Amino acid sequence: MSSYDLQDISGIGNKTYQTLKNANIDTVEQLANSTVRELQKLDGIGKKSAEKYINGAKELLGRPVEKVVVRKSEVLPSKDSTIGGLQSDIRNIYSMLERFDKRIKNVENQLNISREVAESEISDAHFYRVLKSAYNSMSKKLGGFVPISKLTENIKQYIPWSTEKIHQKLYSLFMNYKVELQPGKAEYGKPLIQDDKKFVWFKFK
Repeated sequence: MSSYDLQDISGIGNKTYQTLKNANIDTVEQLANSTVRELQKLDGIGKKSAEKYINGAKELLGRPVEKVVVRKSEVLPSKDSTIGGLQSDIRNIYSMLERFDKRIKNVENQLNISREVAESEISDAHFYRVLKSAYNSMSKKLGGFVPISKLTENIKQYIPWSTEKIHQKLYSLFMNYKVELQPGKAEYGKPLIQDDKKFVWFKFK
């Protein structure tokens, strides 16, 4: 039997000594033969302390000490590596957003080009036919006038033009004496305003 006492082991004070005694670990040999899991079950002894006590007992007895191998998965990342990872993630997110932004702009450009092509392909004759059809589908006021605002909305169902472009076409027809435009009080919608003149009513001559 060894002449060493449990308290000869570094870290074992009176409290731990008594805890070991209560668990029937009375000698250095018994402690050296214990497992980390067994000691962890005792009050106040954690994993690192258990490893320290067992290795300390083995050293006193001249036995080889088992080295504790820490797996990579058990090593917590440092603060610097965590911040570096976050910065990398943020850079990746910004890069993705930039790519999405470029794609959206490309789609918008394509839509604008398609709209411009569609507008340029609509001839004056086609616009005139659509105008007549939209006008004939509306209920007329006294004298055959219809609200320009409602007429504009009807035209938009057939031609993908803005209100301003439609109004420019109507005013051009008016200046060429093909239609009549009359001022008045706009009950709803946007009136036709050209050359500082405001028109609310429309009819064919």
